[in-house]
Amino acid sequence: MATSASKWNIATSALSFFTASYDIFVFNSLNLVLDAEYGSFYTSGLRTRITNSILVGAILGEIFFGACSDFVGRKSCLLTTASILLLGSILCACSTFGVDGSVFGTLWALVICRGFLGFGVGGEWPCTATTCSETSEEISPRKRGRIVLFVLSMQGIGNLVATSVVVALIGITLRANGGSGWTNPSLEVIWRVAIALPAIPSLFILIYRWKMLDPRQFSNNNYKTFQKHPYRLVLKRFGWRLVSTCAVWFLFDVVFYTNSLFSSLIIGSVVPNATILKKAELQLALVSIGLPGYYVSLFAVDKFGRKTWQIFGLFMMGCISIVIGGVLPYLKSVPAAFIITYGIYFFFSIFGECTTYMIPSEVFPTVLRGTFYGIAAAFGRTGAVVGTQIFEPIQKAVDNHSHSNILGARVVFFINGGIAFIALVVSILGIPEYKGKCLEQDDMDLRSWMNEGTSSKENDNQLVSQTVEEFYTENKE
Repeated sequence: MATSASKWNIATSALSFFTASYDIFVFNSLNLVLDAEYGSFYTSGLRTRITNSILVGAILGEIFFGACSDFVGRKSCLLTTASILLLGSILCACSTFGVDGSVFGTLWALVICRGFLGFGVGGEWPCTATTCSETSEEISPRKRGRIVLFVLSMQGIGNLVATSVVVALIGITLRANGGSGWTNPSLEVIWRVAIALPAIPSLFILIYRWKMLDPRQFSNNNYKTFQKHPYRLVLKRFGWRLVSTCAVWFLFDVVFYTNSLFSSLIIGSVVPNATILKKAELQLALVSIGLPGYYVSLFAVDKFGRKTWQIFGLFMMGCISIVIGGVLPYLKSVPAAFIITYGIYFFFSIFGECTTYMIPSEVFPTVLRGTFYGIAAAFGRTGAVVGTQIFEPIQKAVDNHSHSNILGARVVFFINGGIAFIALVVSILGIPEYKGKCLEQDDMDLRSWMNEGTSSKENDNQLVSQTVEEFYTENKE
């Protein structure tokens, strides 16, 4: 039976995913603002460092807090990550360095502060995803996929709100200046206010988490409930799943974050003469077209299965990316057609995103679920860093060599399509299907292997099947 505490855990998890997503994606649009304010000082190198610093911090946070959540507890780690989200947002908004607050001092302070913020953002992923997955068993085991994806869908809402906030602030500033343009002080207000706003939900998250409890699934199956910690056995039995989830997440984030974090640069290639406000509005249109993909996935994943839905999403990502690369010269002449096509690409990419982020929260036993999820997520963020590091240099090198402002973007779309197909193959070969499976099953399997060693697998499966059936009967709505 669902309790008010378990429902509040889900609600708070959703809010934290929203906040973490806002923190990451707000620079999709703020890159335009910083470029307008600082001009030649805001080099491609600094743009990449500011974009990547939160991802590098996230890699460290995912590994550290993923392991801590298994050994210290979900609640303790969630309290710490919420505190970092709150403090990090404030520090980013106040970023400055040097006696006179020089441009480079400000930008490098922003790099450092967003790295610190990323440490908390990264910690939210393993702690929140595993807590949400385990809590969903208390609410409705047969609808676990829908519940978890509701929480994950907040990433899309965070992206949408972040873009909308920047568009609104640019519009308000433009009107305040009489429609004549922007001054550097007004541009600075825009980006500082935009990155300070997540401090508000972070405060609410922190207040609630003081009262939350660890999920019952974790309390019953953490390492303290074992006489001997099953490290080696877990690696032996579940190691291939870890390799597969790491590989898929790495490949997916190379493609997804490349397109998400540098969408403003891609739009600039297709619509080079657009104003800052127009480019920001086009980004908002992209996010809006892609957003329904979360809610299609939310209702489809329990029906069609996680693996099937992931394969379908990756297949569509690969196909549409290659198509965009092929027809981009024609789409450039009709910007509206490009935005719609690119938006459809994001719509289908969200299918793969949902399952890529959800599957590691299900396919490992509770005793090391946070650790393995953190490792998989860290590989994903590494893919994001790799993608953002190589994307702009490749695009510019190709454009400069060909004296074109669009051929580089075409090449990147082709490369991304190929990477999506590689991720599809890995998913087929290494990802298990967990549709209709109870999280308790792997825990009972693990205890059976620990207690009986080389006991008959048939007897183990029979015991697990009987217990899982009893579990579902008790939780049947």
